[in-house]
Amino acid sequence: MVDNIYSRRDEAWQRIQEQRGREDGEDAAAAIGSAPSGYRLNTCDPEVLLLLRADGTRVAAFSARGATATSIRNAAEDDRGAN
Repeated sequence: MVDNIYSRRDEAWQRIQEQRGREDGEDAAAAIGSAPSGYRLNTCDPEVLLLLRADGTRVAAFSARGATATSIRNAAEDDRGAN
């Protein structure tokens, strides 16, 4: 089951990159493995990325189509500034 989730996620990223026809998709895909320190990304749904604090509370939600490493970092920085 878990393998199927990751396979669907990878397929979704591939489609997004092909649809965009630009490098932003690679930026977002790279962000999955490099969430800012103290945060993690929930990628269980291939259409939505959730930025979570270390305690599991939600910071932000991103469309998988529009998410970029920069937007994810900015949301984490805004959250740090608010706390």
